[in-house]
Amino acid sequence: MPPRVEDPTFQQAIEVNSRALIAEIRNQLEEAEELYQVVAQLLEQAAGTLRKNSEEGRRAERQLITATERKRLLAAYRQGEIECPEPLPSSFTIQREERSFPRGWISLTAIERGRRPPLTDPTALPPGIQVQETTQLYSYYLLPDLPETTYHIYADSIRTTTGMWLYLNVKNADKTETLYTLESFRKAGHPFTRSALTRCAEHHAPCVMVSISAIHPKRSMTDPRDVGRPFKLTIEGRKTIVEAPDRLDREWNPRRLTYGGQRFVWKDSKGRGSNGVSSLHEVVREWPDPKSKTGKKLDEVHPKPLVWGEAKFSKDKVCSVHMAGGLDQRFRELVLASELTKQMIQVHE
Repeated sequence: MPPRVEDPTFQQAIEVNSRALIAEIRNQLEEAEELYQVVAQLLEQAAGTLRKNSEEGRRAERQLITATERKRLLAAYRQGEIECPEPLPSSFTIQREERSFPRGWISLTAIERGRRPPLTDPTALPPGIQVQETTQLYSYYLLPDLPETTYHIYADSIRTTTGMWLYLNVKNADKTETLYTLESFRKAGHPFTRSALTRCAEHHAPCVMVSISAIHPKRSMTDPRDVGRPFKLTIEGRKTIVEAPDRLDREWNPRRLTYGGQRFVWKDSKGRGSNGVSSLHEVVREWPDPKSKTGKKLDEVHPKPLVWGEAKFSKDKVCSVHMAGGLDQRFRELVLASELTKQMIQVHE
C-alpha cells in the first residue's frame, strides 16, 4: 500500500495542490490554474529524485497527470471553449458538502449523531409498514428527483518481477475525467490481500483502505474468485467498517455491513447486463434462516437499491456503477471501494 510521502519536493507539491483544490472550490479559478502549474513543476522536479518504478514515484507521476489536466481544463474554460469543470472529489469537497448541507443530501455520520431531516415523503412508505418503524431508514431521506451518480470503471496494470500492480480507474458519467483509482499489488501465485481507493485529486493518501481476509474453500472444484471473503474497510485511516458474507468460504452475496448506525446488504443484481455487479440495499429487518446450518440470514430490504451496475466485457472496461442521488461522498467512496475490490478479485485473481 502507498507509503508515507518522504520526498520533500513531492511533499511541497502536495501542499500546493491542496491550495489549488481549495481555490477551485472557492471559484478562484485563475489562481487555481496558476497553482496547478506550480504543482506540475514541482512534480517534474521530484521525478528526478524519485525512483520511477517505486510506488511513490508512480503516485507522483499520476498526480502530475492530474495537475496538468486540471490546468488544461481551467485554461479551456477561461478561453470559453468548455463549461466550467466540476472540482474533483477531495477532502475539501467533503468539507464543503458537510458545511453547505445541499438539498436532498444527508450524511450517514450525521444520522448516527441524531441529525435527521424530515422524511421526504411519508406517504410513500410501503403498505403495512408503520412510520415509526421506517423513520430510521436512510433511504427515506433521499429525494427521488436528485440525479443518479454514474461511474465507469477501466482496468490497467503494471507487471513487475515479483507480481502485478492493478489499477481500476473510476471515470465520471461522461468519461472525460478520472475521479478515483483503486490500486492493489498481487504477488505472483498469491491472492490479493489489500487494496486502496485514492482520489485523483489527492493521490498521496488513500481515502479507503481495504484489508482482504484469506479464504479456505471447502469445495476443491470451486473457483477461488467466486468465493466471498470478509473485508475491513478503513476510512481515511480512522474508522474501520467490517463487511462479510453471510456464509464464509461460500458465495460472495449476500454480504453485510453497518455504517452510520444503518444496516446494508449487497445482493446479486437481477436483469440484463447486471451479471457480476452487486446491488446495495438498506436493511429493514433481518433474522437467521431457521433452515440454514451455515449462517445464512433472511431479510426484508428497501426495494430501491442505493447502488447497482452492469458488467462490461471489453479489453479494458470492467463495469459501470450507479448510485442513488443524495448519497454523501464518504459513503459513496466506501461502497465504491468495496464493490471494486470484489470486481478486482473476480476478474483479475
